[in-house]
Amino acid sequence: MTVATDVTTPRFINNLKMADFGAWIDEKYEVPKDLKKKEYKYDVTLAFTVGKDKTLRDISVTGCDNPEITKSVTALIEKSQWRPAIINGEPRDYFISADMVLAGDRNGKIENVSFIEKREPIFPGGINAFRTWVVRELMGYRLNLEGSVKMQFVVDTDGSLKECKVLSSSDRSMSDTVVKVLQYSPKWRPAVLNGQRVKESFLLPVIFDPNYKP
Repeated sequence: MTVATDVTTPRFINNLKMADFGAWIDEKYEVPKDLKKKEYKYDVTLAFTVGKDKTLRDISVTGCDNPEITKSVTALIEKSQWRPAIINGEPRDYFISADMVLAGDRNGKIENVSFIEKREPIFPGGINAFRTWVVRELMGYRLNLEGSVKMQFVVDTDGSLKECKVLSSSDRSMSDTVVKVLQYSPKWRPAVLNGQRVKESFLLPVIFDPNYKP
């Protein structure tokens, strides 16, 4: 494993910083015809990898249910030009994630651009949505038991859950069922550190209550 001691992040067009990318998107973005002069607001996350060869890949735009906006912003990312990151003196692949607000004024102005150097793993909809998903899946097993299970798992770089470990459990059947449920978890957005997708462990306490009703 190589430790990055000297990191220069990717530079956008003519050696501009990553923050200038938001201003460029703001300038180039066109509001879809069906949304012109209408009010709307989308919290959008842009994600892509700037390759060491300057190419872009793994482009995604999430958080918007308007396909025209998604298509427009994706096209802009594809057109953007970057200098690669330099890590320990060598060009390296670098993962970028940017949170933006697409606001529905006449110009489709983009606000609140924030580039993420470090991000915790995120389940679609947030941690409360994950807990709700786990409870719903466990209820399908109809375990009439009372107790608790404490789990640890790793969110892998592709968003899947790996290395599920039982840290404590009131009953073997409870922990076995939780492990089984976690194996079918929807994919998370992986953790990001210094432009790289990284593995990160996560603790999950689960309470079993036979009287619980959703």
